[in-house]
Amino acid sequence: MVIFAAKREPNSGKIHVTSPGPGPWVNGSIQAATWRSDDPELPQDKSVIVETYQSLPDNDKLILSLGQVKYTAAQKQFEITNDYPKNGVFYVLVSVADDLSTFGTSSYFTIAQN
Repeated sequence: MVIFAAKREPNSGKIHVTSPGPGPWVNGSIQAATWRSDDPELPQDKSVIVETYQSLPDNDKLILSLGQVKYTAAQKQFEITNDYPKNGVFYVLVSVADDLSTFGTSSYFTIAQN
């Protein structure tokens, strides 16, 4: 099943996704999504959903859902697999699980052409 998500603004301003960097990353490499917040009102006991998306012109395609982790974990590792098309542009989305309007996105990253 392919899941598409509507385009979003780059950031709600509450969560800052600081990695992964731009790459290009090679198939089989382990990357880390990391995040932080400057918002003192963001409860530290919240869970966040971590996902990777392919950026497309109209709607973005969900590539990998990394599940929920506590916000305070501040990182989640993932592997670059064949699920990432080689000619794509991707990003990580971190959203508060019970308030999807609170989110942050990483900068775009690419996959090496092997």
